[in-house]
Amino acid sequence: MQPLRVRQFLLDSYRWLFARRVFAPVHRAVLRLALKGLGVNNYETLAVSGEEFFVRTYIARIHPLVVFDVGANRGEYVQLVKQYAPHARVYAFEPHPLTFQQLAQVAQRYSAVTAVSLGCSDTCTTMPLYDYTTHPHGSTHASLYREAIVQRGGTARAIEVPLTTLDHFTAEQQIPHIQLLKIDTEGNELAVLRGAQRLIREQRIDIVQFEFDQMHVASRTFLHDFYELLAGYRFYRLLPAALLPLEPYHALLWEQFAFQNIVAVHPRLRLPDV
Repeated sequence: MQPLRVRQFLLDSYRWLFARRVFAPVHRAVLRLALKGLGVNNYETLAVSGEEFFVRTYIARIHPLVVFDVGANRGEYVQLVKQYAPHARVYAFEPHPLTFQQLAQVAQRYSAVTAVSLGCSDTCTTMPLYDYTTHPHGSTHASLYREAIVQRGGTARAIEVPLTTLDHFTAEQQIPHIQLLKIDTEGNELAVLRGAQRLIREQRIDIVQFEFDQMHVASRTFLHDFYELLAGYRFYRLLPAALLPLEPYHALLWEQFAFQNIVAVHPRLRLPDV
């Protein structure tokens, strides 16, 4: 029997035997475990998410190093970067006024860290930022999308916050190059990159790390949209101690609307083989 026929026979046999309602709980459990093995839903700590490995193994080697942390919240990622790359110049953006106060306190403990009380998007404007009514000091889920709170079972309240674009901010501050742009904006990541089109076009951003999760259902954003906007960049998903290549694009395998950290690397860069 020809190999293709053998393969089809095995697939048909598997479906006939196991594509049944009674096996659905088993398939769901296996799928959840498989996704974790592929870097999805590993969110508990910076070590589990792969962010600590990535910063320690790759980012800390870069000299000079300018890091933009967009959606810095209380500064956990800032502290991670400064732990392994004390030479880094960090700009940490956080629009929530109460969360920003906590970020500013963290920034004061380090040299070359600037806390910026702005959000980032694709235009310079003001917009409502939604957060839980039960979190008076700000939460990690604050988002420009109300669904980010409602989908998690919360009641949303809105705060008007100022937004800038990365193109505008870097021009205003005369920042020529960004070695690492990290974005965690609860669904607004693509808009942040749309606000950096000049930087991308002029090849002034080396590495982009962004979170992709269920909030991109609210913003109607696919991972494929990032592939198009960052055309030519090489895409990876962070594992706890490795980078998983996401090339070529595959909708069935890559469009998972659950927590994951994606890394896009400019084609001129070659990350060390670790």
